[in-house]
Amino acid sequence: MTAVPNIIPDVLDMGPGPSSYAVVRWTAPTKGRWDVVGQFFGTGLTTGDVHVLRNGVAIFNSPLNASQQAPFSMAVDVAPGDTLDFSAGPGPDGNNDFDPTGFNVTITPEL
Repeated sequence: MTAVPNIIPDVLDMGPGPSSYAVVRWTAPTKGRWDVVGQFFGTGLTTGDVHVLRNGVAIFNSPLNASQQAPFSMAVDVAPGDTLDFSAGPGPDGNNDFDPTGFNVTITPEL
């Protein structure tokens, strides 16, 4: 048997539930300014809404339709324990049918 190397995917497929959101949370390990760069994107017939929230307050919002992309790039000041939530929802109709949403993000400390 041949060993297969571990492959780290660069995209997460976030699928919201009916009238609910799929959420990925990052918790700040230290105080400082962090660069947050990524995107959400529709992977088919997506009709959703996407958001980035800092401690529960929206700092990025976008509708997402079909194979549309919603890129974001920001510098965020945080204290230890602050959170960034990346969420994908079912859109204004509340229907999550065919709403797969691709997501990727890179978070790095500013030097």
